[in-house]
Amino acid sequence: MDINDRVATLINKLGMTAYQFAKELGYDRPEKIYTILNKRNKPGYDTLADILNHFTQVNAEWLMLGNGEMLKGEENRESSIAVVKESPTPEIVVFEGNKHGKSYSVKKEAGIVAITLDRETQEENIAMVDTRAAAGYPQYFLEPEYFVDLPKFHLPGPQFRNATFRCFQVIGDSMTETLYPDDWVICQYFDLSQGARSFNAIKEGYVYVIVTDEAVLVKRLLNRVQERGKIVLMSDNEAYATREIDAEDVKELWYVKAKLSFHFPNTRYNTLRKISGLEADLVHLQERVKKLESYK
Repeated sequence: MDINDRVATLINKLGMTAYQFAKELGYDRPEKIYTILNKRNKPGYDTLADILNHFTQVNAEWLMLGNGEMLKGEENRESSIAVVKESPTPEIVVFEGNKHGKSYSVKKEAGIVAITLDRETQEENIAMVDTRAAAGYPQYFLEPEYFVDLPKFHLPGPQFRNATFRCFQVIGDSMTETLYPDDWVICQYFDLSQGARSFNAIKEGYVYVIVTDEAVLVKRLLNRVQERGKIVLMSDNEAYATREIDAEDVKELWYVKAKLSFHFPNTRYNTLRKISGLEADLVHLQERVKKLESYK
């Protein structure tokens, strides 16, 4: 198998088309990938670097030389085991109804979640999905191999027991002042395998992590599944508009229970700064009043 075949094998393993693969790498046009797959050109250094930087789970030695396994993580299996937890009936009908005179049903394959276990204690780890890992999360969130290389940790206390937890890094500023870019949210897995009853358990107005085909989002939720098969996504930053997505597009849902933040707003300083600004403006107005009175 030459390097062109290995690229083709990787694309097939990722479940992508050449066009999708090119877009994931940030290429405007897919011609570069097609020439590799058709063996008209071998992938250059820049292309190989793009693949390894974007798909961090790929073993560089396998891609370059054909040695070892396609995906990294075998060396980490001594300390952790990656498995999949599954509900007895993962495919269910969430809700059926009528919209605009047409009947519809929202179906979900839910109740399945990939986790890692500590090999010695068999306790579930809390995997950390940073901004880079989040780019591939919608494609690989059910593949145990994806989680082997992610950082993991445990937290003491009853709040983080008897459930599955995951830690996601916040991307963007849509949730400020509640959450800031690069904050971390610790979330509890929200099982959707009970259909409409699961969606009805959503805490209205609370913060969740929503996984769709396109992205990992952190938003406040409103449940409108029964009315129109939709989930409402709200941002705390007023610059971002509220929007709706189809309930069937929710691949995973995580309830945010805690956060880790490196942002410490100095509210006392901010208040004093505002007062100082008002004082400066008041002095300016007093000077103007004096000038006006001098003209009388």
